[in-house]
Amino acid sequence: MLTGLSVEEKNHVKVWSGISQKARGQLVTISLNQRFCKGCEICVEICPNKCLEMENSYPVVKDINLCSKCMLCELECPDFALTVG
Repeated sequence: MLTGLSVEEKNHVKVWSGISQKARGQLVTISLNQRFCKGCEICVEICPNKCLEMENSYPVVKDINLCSKCMLCELECPDFALTVG
């Protein structure tokens, strides 16, 4: 369910934010700089909670409620395109 999900896009940076139960009710913000992303899908594959999916060659947040803020997607991104906060 995407209730409470906010999505903003400015200057090739897409930002998803919302409260995640998986992160114990914390605010989760995931940012993607599309200029840096080459669409390798590493972030989608490494996410243990499967909150990301590929859409039009870019990762998108499928369900912010599944994000636990483990930051594996950010740590493993070879292009430094993703940030989690």
